[in-house]
Amino acid sequence: MKAILFLFLSFNCHLILSQEYKLAGLIENKIVTIDPSSGETTLLLEIQNLPNGTDLRDLVYQKTKQEFYTIANPTDNPYLAKISISGEFDKLKILEPEFATIYTVEAISLYDEEIYFSASLNGGLYDNDPYAESLLKINVENEIEFLIEIKTEKPFPDIDVLNVTKDRIFIFDGAPPNQNFLEFYELGLDGLNTSSNPKNIYTSTYIPIADFCYFNNILLFVSERSLYRFDTSIQRIFNINTDGIN
Repeated sequence: MKAILFLFLSFNCHLILSQEYKLAGLIENKIVTIDPSSGETTLLLEIQNLPNGTDLRDLVYQKTKQEFYTIANPTDNPYLAKISISGEFDKLKILEPEFATIYTVEAISLYDEEIYFSASLNGGLYDNDPYAESLLKINVENEIEFLIEIKTEKPFPDIDVLNVTKDRIFIFDGAPPNQNFLEFYELGLDGLNTSSNPKNIYTSTYIPIADFCYFNNILLFVSERSLYRFDTSIQRIFNINTDGIN
């Protein structure tokens, strides 16, 4: 089972030098909270009225509206959906921009009431293996905008995981054993060009990552059944005891 991680409640600004946050994950058709120190999970809600066979990809939480957003059927006519705090599932928007065809959606993130997502607009090298080289967003007018195409030193860059903050975009790109690499990148949110080269902030061998969130120089991410912490200031990854993610 795969846990999809996101920041559920951002730090509490009323507490000096302290932070209160929760992590939450999508495991099958359940949303759980995750203890960031131990990885222990607690059921938050079960998703109701989900159409049979629906595949959900990534999850973000809109605090002001108290709603979750997710991408449904990412490789087969993907659409944006929402999940209420009581667990009701609703289809919102088919991801069909006028300017391009979307072959697949890999990841989503939320910032300032706008939803950012990575997508394949060129189909990739092989028809059955599209890679999400482009970053788009759904703006407050509910329109889909093209933002950038990611360019890196790798031949086929792929925005596997995405997190957008106030001023930066964090990207994970990983390739399984035939190439066997893990790359973390960051990119300034302001002044994006149509084609951008993000800054590489970490390189290692492949770890499959479901999702991550960023705060205070720390990336927290889920790989298989484990929770990890990547400190961007010292560029080291730490494993957290996470037997509870299952």
